[in-house]
Amino acid sequence: MRKILPLHLSTGITNDCWHVYRLAPLMTKEHFKPWFMERFIELEMGFSLGAPIDQFWVQYYRLEYYDMNWFYGRMLDTVTVMPGKGEFCSFTKDAIDRNNYVLIACDHFYLKQTPYYLREHVIHEFLICGYDSLRRVWHVLILLNDNWSILEIPFEQLETSFEFALKQVRDDRKAYRWLGRFEMPYTLIRLKSPSAQPVRLYKIYESIENSLVGAERKIKERTLAGGELQCLEWTGISIYKGFVELARTILYEHPSLLMDKHILLGMKKFVENKSGFLIRLRYLQNLTLIETNDRLLEQAALVVDYLNEAYFWMSKYNFSGLKHHLDRMIEMLLRAEALDVQVLQEALEVVGIGLDSQFGETAGSLYEG
Repeated sequence: MRKILPLHLSTGITNDCWHVYRLAPLMTKEHFKPWFMERFIELEMGFSLGAPIDQFWVQYYRLEYYDMNWFYGRMLDTVTVMPGKGEFCSFTKDAIDRNNYVLIACDHFYLKQTPYYLREHVIHEFLICGYDSLRRVWHVLILLNDNWSILEIPFEQLETSFEFALKQVRDDRKAYRWLGRFEMPYTLIRLKSPSAQPVRLYKIYESIENSLVGAERKIKERTLAGGELQCLEWTGISIYKGFVELARTILYEHPSLLMDKHILLGMKKFVENKSGFLIRLRYLQNLTLIETNDRLLEQAALVVDYLNEAYFWMSKYNFSGLKHHLDRMIEMLLRAEALDVQVLQEALEVVGIGLDSQFGETAGSLYEG
């Protein structure tokens, strides 16, 4: 027997696995698209001070602070369960037969399809979307070389990877809590069937407004050991300043942090975020929810071009260590920032006008009949 559930691989988000493993099933249904377009606009960047950086992150602002089940709860049913001993294969096939996607924790050390095979124990989640009993393989969504692909993994190999992931974290409370935070080690994901809802422009307007205002924060937190942890955070338009300050104060002396602390990955997410904003403007225009002009779309596309060039120079600096490469990155960031302010201001105005019109139509309908 063979069954494969559909997945949508072009979400515009590459390196945020937690969201992709939910969006890939969700975006196979067209009526979920308005929900997606209302979100994933606001971004936050930050790092905690260490030697010289402890952790670095770029994440979708106002999403990571909520309970993730609640965030996707209108669209997805998720149930965390655990197959009985020796039942992984039959339990998983039965779940897929009932139209559940299956999210599991795996130890990459045992998976030939990953770069960590027989090299390093890395626990990460995978999404199973199908199986072929005759060929004894699972169909699994996996990120390889910055591309999402559906690969075939033998039954026994994936089960071994799952069992050893459990074995590694079973006696580690912190690791087990981390698995729970991301709905692992074994969770069933099933699409709901909510009624279709049009795009709510007020949500997009609010996100543009927040992005245009931006914010900078310095946070001091106490640690369990009684020490103090200092964090710096930037949101919206202020993220440009955050990257520039990071470059001038830390990256000049520590180029290795670009890879060690995933700063390159953070810049890539920033580029994807601005590409997603351009997609949203075109989407609203195509639905005639906003009236814009080619100039705004061209400027938004130019912001993405500037950021892609900044990412290029950051990548060059990662390999060369030459400071003038980092200077070029800073130059492109400042160009992108200046233009992005104009784009956000104009976008706020056109979405505001669309919102006025949308609200007028809705208010009028209240008095009909």
